[in-house]
Amino acid sequence: MDGLHHRLLSPWPTHLLSFLVGLGLLALAQGQDAAPKPADARAAYAAVVQPLVKRYCLDCHSTKAKKGSLDLERFGALEQVRKDIKPWQQTIEMLEAGEMPPKGKPQPTADERKQLIAWIRSFLDAEARARAGDPGYVPLRRLSNAEYDATIRDLTGVDLRPTREFPADGAAGEGFTNAAEALTDISPALLTKYLNAAKDIAEHAVLLPDGFRFSPGKTRRDWTDEATARLRKFYAEYTTDGRLSFQPYLLATVRHREALTTGKITLNEAAAKEKLNPKYLGVLWQTLTDKSPSQPLDSIRARWREASEKDVVALTAEIAARQKKAWKFVPIGSYRYGATVRQVANDPPALAAPSGEAYEELLRGQAAFRKCFPWYICFPNVVPTDEVVSLKMFHREDEPLTRLFLDEAQQRRLDRLWDEHRFISQQPLAENAYLPQFIGYVTQDQPKELLAYFEGQRGAFQKRADVFEKDVAAALPKQQAALLDFASRAYRRPLHDKEKTELLGLYRTLSQASGGASAPRVSHDEALRGVLARVLVSPAFLFRIEQAPPGKAAGSINDWELATRLSYFLWSSAPDEELRQLAAAGQLRDSKMLAEQVRRMLKDDRVRSLAIEFGTQWLHVRGFDELKEKSEKLFPTFDAKLRQAIYEESILFFQDLFQGDRSVLQILDADHTFLNETLAKHYGIPGVTGPQWRRVEGVRKHGRGGILGLASVQAKQAGASRTSPVLRGNWVVETLLGEKLPRPPANVPQLPEVEGTDKLTMRQQVEKHASVQECAVCHQRIDPFGFALERYDAIGRRREKDLGGLAIDARAKLKDGTEFEGIDGLRTYLVTKKQDVIVKLFCRKLLGYALGRSVTLSDQSLIDEMVVELNQNHGRVSAAILTIVRSPQFRMIRGRDFAE
Repeated sequence: MDGLHHRLLSPWPTHLLSFLVGLGLLALAQGQDAAPKPADARAAYAAVVQPLVKRYCLDCHSTKAKKGSLDLERFGALEQVRKDIKPWQQTIEMLEAGEMPPKGKPQPTADERKQLIAWIRSFLDAEARARAGDPGYVPLRRLSNAEYDATIRDLTGVDLRPTREFPADGAAGEGFTNAAEALTDISPALLTKYLNAAKDIAEHAVLLPDGFRFSPGKTRRDWTDEATARLRKFYAEYTTDGRLSFQPYLLATVRHREALTTGKITLNEAAAKEKLNPKYLGVLWQTLTDKSPSQPLDSIRARWREASEKDVVALTAEIAARQKKAWKFVPIGSYRYGATVRQVANDPPALAAPSGEAYEELLRGQAAFRKCFPWYICFPNVVPTDEVVSLKMFHREDEPLTRLFLDEAQQRRLDRLWDEHRFISQQPLAENAYLPQFIGYVTQDQPKELLAYFEGQRGAFQKRADVFEKDVAAALPKQQAALLDFASRAYRRPLHDKEKTELLGLYRTLSQASGGASAPRVSHDEALRGVLARVLVSPAFLFRIEQAPPGKAAGSINDWELATRLSYFLWSSAPDEELRQLAAAGQLRDSKMLAEQVRRMLKDDRVRSLAIEFGTQWLHVRGFDELKEKSEKLFPTFDAKLRQAIYEESILFFQDLFQGDRSVLQILDADHTFLNETLAKHYGIPGVTGPQWRRVEGVRKHGRGGILGLASVQAKQAGASRTSPVLRGNWVVETLLGEKLPRPPANVPQLPEVEGTDKLTMRQQVEKHASVQECAVCHQRIDPFGFALERYDAIGRRREKDLGGLAIDARAKLKDGTEFEGIDGLRTYLVTKKQDVIVKLFCRKLLGYALGRSVTLSDQSLIDEMVVELNQNHGRVSAAILTIVRSPQFRMIRGRDFAE
């Protein structure tokens, strides 16, 4: 069967019908006149079901034979059936598929098979109703690799992705890697990975005056470079080279002079209209309109009052010429000029007596001019490079910027950036340590006066170093508080007092070590990182721990646990600050508040994780960018760049589904997709240029739209050198329709690996293969769906001929006689004939993903409710999600003593 893998049976029927017990009994009576008419399911089981099971099933499925690990003999009474329903869910699927009893064994009559199926259906339906709302069994589970990465990303603010070296997670539950069944154990190998990852993550911690942050780098040089880059980025918002660019402001004052003078417009409005800084525009306006006598400002004011917009360039040149004379510049890299500022006032020549009033007035005028028109508003490079050997590591000079441009919040932000930079770079310590070496260098061929100057600076440098050491010590309590806050966020709940004591005690133990072989002394930084690593290997971080209530009855989870369930459902990550605040206030369990949070979270970009972990896993294309099993000779364009683009389209399609609150039906019938130039070229869609991604409408005419048009699906369900109608058809049947196929017979002959072999298309090869009786059972169910997608090659490109040059036939005829052609015909069939099935399956998969477990009988009524809510809300996906998060399954937990 074209290499199809051995299939696992579903835990319960995918198309379970709602039969009442009485209707099931009626079917039994009508199907066998001689059969007794039992009054209840217990009697029916004993009178009808057990005899049929004994007659047709126990040869293979007795306690002794137990073929396929299935023992039906142990169900001596209905009570035993109720205690273990799962085998009966498997049995009805096998009965409906005609797989049980196997060929060669005695077969029940059509009426007997109908009776048995009807009883099982009615029994399972009654059990589903009786168990409705059961939270289900969810064992203690660790974070999946995807959840671990996302949690670390949101805790640290850095996308470190430490699980690159972890063992891969297996899928369980409804086929997702977040299922608890697959996440219950930590192997020794994984524990070692956790320990190493925790230490590595802690090495990215950067200590700050009031706490710490995390960096992509792990060295002080890296952290200092980042802090410098932050300062440069701040300055770049106001200047490119540090100079004052006043011409746009001058132009704005001329352009709006009359309106500003008459009060028709405010300075803030003018600044907004011209996209200028309102503070400096106000300073300039005040300077130009001031009536106080002042030179050279009076000359500038006179020209400004008469200037039109075309005169602004000349006026700018005049001011710039005066600027050049008003300032002088000194080197700052060696501290030899005090190095407080490089931009120094250049007083005018004494045209009058230096002590006279006229000269004083001239000085005041020059100061007023310099106050409004500094040459530089800041030193944007931060690092001095103006001397051959620099003693000064970093230089701050931004008083004009602060005075002329920044509001209070911006000033605080800039001060904080410099405080962090000083703390990270440890500039006072580094410069003090380097000073003796610098003095030794400058003694060479230099005047004694210069040597004496720097020798005299030793005290000042040591004093700065001492002050810094005190600042470091003063930061410790804040860093410890930040450490406890980090632990609380990592544990996804408030810390217990004992936990706080233990963490701080560990810090003291590490930092106060004796320095011997058994307890080597570590620095403050290392001790703090040691505690961070301890937090990241704590069970409270690695596991999603919930407290079950005593007794058998289910109980509500608390707000913190609800916040965790919600955030890992929608974001695959820990709760953010808003969720934590609501949990702390006990407000999250309010239904209205919960709905508001769901809608907020769906709009957040972190919902991308839901698109990947739910959407692409459901389609079986997760990690498509790593799919390299294609013939390089036949498909040379299928490189890493194209694979990434194909995968990104799938992610963005689902991300848009959730963020845009689209209809679930758009999964099939969307007429849009997401493209960049690389993918558009692959698809042959014109008009898309550049690497940026965009939503493109009207793509059905290009054979795209919905999940059927995704190259990720088409390429994944294909071979390395050819297409595979079998794989594609199987994908439609299992992934979209939720049906399970019989196991393939042994020794299935393989199809050719090259298209055009024996001058036959892949369709013809499959049809020839499917003519074998043992293979026909599967192929008649799946092949027509695969044939409809044959106009796509093995990497998802549209085509009219295969690689052998043979024409493609995309017509399909189902077993029931339904006919359609190509992707459009298949899409129409699924939307019109199978819409209910697909929507219900989507709900089931989404529920299983949200709960992190297999869907059970007790969830059937919730799935039905999700479908109803979708129908009543135009199919919007939020309706299904809200139904899940409001359900008992999502908001409750089984009691400790619960027994199946």
